[in-house]
Amino acid sequence: MSQITCDSNELKILQREVEELQNSKKTSTVKGNKDLENEKKGDRKPGLDTATAEKNSEFGKSLHELTTYVEGFALEIEDVAKERPALAILGAFALGIIVGHLFSRK
Repeated sequence: MSQITCDSNELKILQREVEELQNSKKTSTVKGNKDLENEKKGDRKPGLDTATAEKNSEFGKSLHELTTYVEGFALEIEDVAKERPALAILGAFALGIIVGHLFSRK
């Protein structure tokens, strides 16, 4: 029964990610069309050239990739903690000690 619950949770997560990707794709398409219209009209704002737009796009993509990686990592840690709770508690305790020592230094 827990396997079915885990599978349904993973399915929900995947569905959410697909919806987010579809929404971001629609948004980028709309933004791209607006940029083309602005270029045709000549109403472009100073400082917003194509190089700046490309940098912002690359930053957005890399930020999205980082977020996806962190979410996947968190899910992986959660799965390991469910499989081996004693190891998870030991790891959290060790991490707490390390962080405590880092903050207690003067």
